[in-house]
Amino acid sequence: MDWIAEFMDSFPVMVRPAHLVEFRKFMQAVVGEGEFEAAYQKYRSNLEYDALLRGRHTWYLAEGECPYSSLPTFLYHYYRHEYFWSMEDGHLFGLPPEDCCLAFRISSHLSRQKSLVRNKSLSEEEYVRAARNLMRLGRERRPSLRVALLSATFQADATWKEASSLHCRHRHRQTMLDVYFKRWHARE
Repeated sequence: MDWIAEFMDSFPVMVRPAHLVEFRKFMQAVVGEGEFEAAYQKYRSNLEYDALLRGRHTWYLAEGECPYSSLPTFLYHYYRHEYFWSMEDGHLFGLPPEDCCLAFRISSHLSRQKSLVRNKSLSEEEYVRAARNLMRLGRERRPSLRVALLSATFQADATWKEASSLHCRHRHRQTMLDVYFKRWHARE
């Protein structure tokens, strides 16, 4: 399967159970293993080895594999029309424009904070406070919620770019934000 997009920032991933079964069968067939666990390990090892060989001249170490990359790629190739897609700048790489329009994030990674906890630069209590603060922004309809709606990592410097949605009728970034916040204020 050809690479489609970076799916590691789009959570949660909702998948039909029958498609999970088909994904497992696909992995087993691709690598010639009868059990999914063995098939997936072989696939992962092959991918990492191939990436290491191809990337050596650029000092690239290896490509990691995660089901959050391979599963959406499989779904896009075989069940594209059964799911909703929102891939920033995908139209620049030949993906259909309708699959590349903005959709607000319903969840956010606190990856910077999580890294700080791992490095002991931030306490677990401070991490919990940051997560609760993010939830409070939603409950209290704070304007800073815009970052969470537009970024998978709750980082202002990593939000969906304005230019990335110019081709999208009715799903243009600023239009969607305006409508979203107007509806909130209309409820009050």
